[in-house]
Amino acid sequence: MKIRIFFLVLLIFTFDLVSPSYCIAQDSSKMLIYREAIETIVQEIDSAYNAQDYSRFSSVFTDDGNFQFPIEGIAMNGRNEIRQYFARQFATLLPLRHVTTTGDINVIGPGILAVDIQVYIKNKDPKTGTIQTLFHYYGLSIGILTDLGWHIRLVRLYPVSK
Repeated sequence: MKIRIFFLVLLIFTFDLVSPSYCIAQDSSKMLIYREAIETIVQEIDSAYNAQDYSRFSSVFTDDGNFQFPIEGIAMNGRNEIRQYFARQFATLLPLRHVTTTGDINVIGPGILAVDIQVYIKNKDPKTGTIQTLFHYYGLSIGILTDLGWHIRLVRLYPVSK
């Protein structure tokens, strides 16, 4: 009987020692998967913007996606409105370079991520050939896992003072 109790206590003690590190490893592996998924979306949105492909750009958003520049008073509700807004933008803009970087990623709930982002809108000076940053934004994005994979549900961008 003493041997059984000893092994039970040893098993519980071992589980207490191993369990936290196992959970951390499991969480960090999930975070790596989440980061890779977010980076894929970021690459797609940058690539679509740089190609001035408003359909591809808007396709990374959920049907009910919301994209806002609150300081500028610009708000788009739904993938269709986002597509229409960027169709107008791309028709009037010279080709620009869109560069997005991601910061912290926080799990809000199952299939919901909050992602800190920075967006740079750049152009090439035709006279000097140097790359200039025209706009720089800090922002927050909410990613949602859908049946079709990860999509953007919400973006809020705030200009960085020069």
